[in-house]
Amino acid sequence: MSPPILRVNYALLALVLLAATAMAQTRASASAAAPLSIDAQEAINKGIIAAKSGDYLLSVRYFQAARKIAPDAPEIYYDLGLAESKLPGRQLRAIAWFGAYLAANPTAANAAAVKDQVNLLEVKSQSNILQLIATAQKTADLMQFRNPWLKILAQSLISADQAAAGDIASAKKSIVIELKAADLISNSSKIGKAFALSAIAEAQADIAAVQTKAGDIADASKTFAEALRTADLIAEDSVMHDRSYTQARIARKQVMAGDVVGARNTAGIIQFETAKNFAMEAIPEAPPRIDATSASHVPLPQTPPAIAASDWINKLDDGEPSHDCALNTDPFLDLAGDLKSITPSDDSKNPFQEIVTTIVTAQNVVDKMLAQPAKQHAKFAP
Repeated sequence: MSPPILRVNYALLALVLLAATAMAQTRASASAAAPLSIDAQEAINKGIIAAKSGDYLLSVRYFQAARKIAPDAPEIYYDLGLAESKLPGRQLRAIAWFGAYLAANPTAANAAAVKDQVNLLEVKSQSNILQLIATAQKTADLMQFRNPWLKILAQSLISADQAAAGDIASAKKSIVIELKAADLISNSSKIGKAFALSAIAEAQADIAAVQTKAGDIADASKTFAEALRTADLIAEDSVMHDRSYTQARIARKQVMAGDVVGARNTAGIIQFETAKNFAMEAIPEAPPRIDATSASHVPLPQTPPAIAASDWINKLDDGEPSHDCALNTDPFLDLAGDLKSITPSDDSKNPFQEIVTTIVTAQNVVDKMLAQPAKQHAKFAP
């Protein structure tokens, strides 16, 4: 199967080209208080020449060289944002550069235009994510699995990603299909059926958590109830205790969503004591919110922490793939190359799934950072 083609967004391209013509004026305004050194300015000039010739990867390298010389210069973040926005698959990196620019220079004359570019990049990133999820779903449908429950496990991960990407409707449709498939698994395959139902129940809990975050408390409560009904279909094995541990994981997700009373109620029905303790130990860590099962449930207002330019830079320079938003790793550096290199290793793992989950997770981190206020006059050293 060929990976999805990342098409050029010509509206974004036009806007970036218009913004590039104003690059010199923007830099002059931003650097008036702290002029760049000759070496830094020379690297920037080369980056601009490379961008004009259409070699945006080379342009990024020159701008990065300038950043090493002048790490506190916000105009370089702006240049990097423009250059990376022209490279397919680098939307999140471009957004982060623009975020760093605005955090370091919140009163910039072009702040409104930069925010408009961020909005365009967010739309493009979301479009790419939905295309990738669709590809992962088609791949799961076409893969030949040794056991039917392996396919359900793969599809349940896609359901969770659909929810995390904000596509609740598609996630719920996927759950319906997965439940029908699980119902066809022979009861003689007790372990496989338990794994499949557990995966579906946890995906339902993930959907409920997203609904809670979006403020849809009533539907979130219903979806958590659906997850518990799915878990109740699992045979409580005397050795594995699959139902109990599934219920415990749902309870912990209820805690994370702020439904403390719901989590306690879920813990109360868990039969296996060790699993019950696993659920209960998370409850004191719950945020101080009103019970999600109550009609008056509204998360208490909380002032989000301010974001400094260094917070964005840390994400951009993070090369540890296990982190939630390591933008200095694949697939954020070379999404197209990552997709082309995919070769299924076995029939139990969807080759697109890891990429999809990585990007969806990072997108949510970036969205959260964008919603936080910028620190004023923060001094930092990346």
